[in-house]
Amino acid sequence: NRPFKRLRAEPGTNVWTFLEALARFRGAVLGSDHKGNFLLIGKHAEASLDTLQESKNILKAQIVITNEHKYSDFIFLGQTAADSSQYGPAAAHQKATVHGTAKRYSPLLQVAEHPVWTQAEIQARAAYEKQWNEGDEITANITVQGWLMANGALWKAGGQYLVKTPMGMLNAIGLQGIGVHRFI
Repeated sequence: NRPFKRLRAEPGTNVWTFLEALARFRGAVLGSDHKGNFLLIGKHAEASLDTLQESKNILKAQIVITNEHKYSDFIFLGQTAADSSQYGPAAAHQKATVHGTAKRYSPLLQVAEHPVWTQAEIQARAAYEKQWNEGDEITANITVQGWLMANGALWKAGGQYLVKTPMGMLNAIGLQGIGVHRFI
């Protein structure tokens, strides 16, 4: 419901990179499904496709939990074309800051990828960048027995699975994009 007024891609920018940057301005993630179709993923709750459980169907797992992308501030700078309603510093020096959770001084300064038409738009972009970076990053490579889930369907890359592994310190749903390997 918020169309972009004007857009421009830098020479040499591929379509995926261009669209992914636009999606971030609207608080969405650009992805693909198991068939290669584009997905525009906004805030949603998706049910788990199946459960990966230690000592039941997990043969081995490598799980890495990091939080290296925490910053003290997320600062976005932007510009827009001047018109009769917005000109001078209001058009040329747009800035938004969202405070992060890092205890040390470690700001992330970024320039908006496209013209920003309102202060609310650049503020939303900074808030989304915080949301994207603030969480812990969990990478799980899990090996299972066989090709099929409990319901008889194939495991899907990019699906959401409930992972229950006390040794891996996980009991969570929504780990989208878990790499599921088949062991034959």
